[in-house]
Amino acid sequence: MKNPIQIALVFSLLFLSACSGNYYRIPQAPINQSQYQNLGQTTETATGVNLFGYIPIQDTNKLQRAVDTAISNRGGDIITDLEVRERWYWAFVLNLHKIDVRGTVLRRR
Repeated sequence: MKNPIQIALVFSLLFLSACSGNYYRIPQAPINQSQYQNLGQTTETATGVNLFGYIPIQDTNKLQRAVDTAISNRGGDIITDLEVRERWYWAFVLNLHKIDVRGTVLRRR
């Protein structure tokens, strides 16, 4: 008979796995830098959950929430040089989706 700890470890590895990607730079239109003040780099994360794989909890607007929070945390108006990374975690009853955004926040002069 197998050790219960080994069996639990195998099931944990199967049911608690994760996936992560690299940052992806979002293309954008040129911005007239003389009209904006550079407030610096920022990073923000937003999370959503799919309960039982079917019930979304704050899952549909993760990117918008992350971008809005990143801009407001720096007191800016827009974000440029935007990069996005997505991470997923799977567990037996839920899927956790995280969006990380990184970019430069600007405020209109």
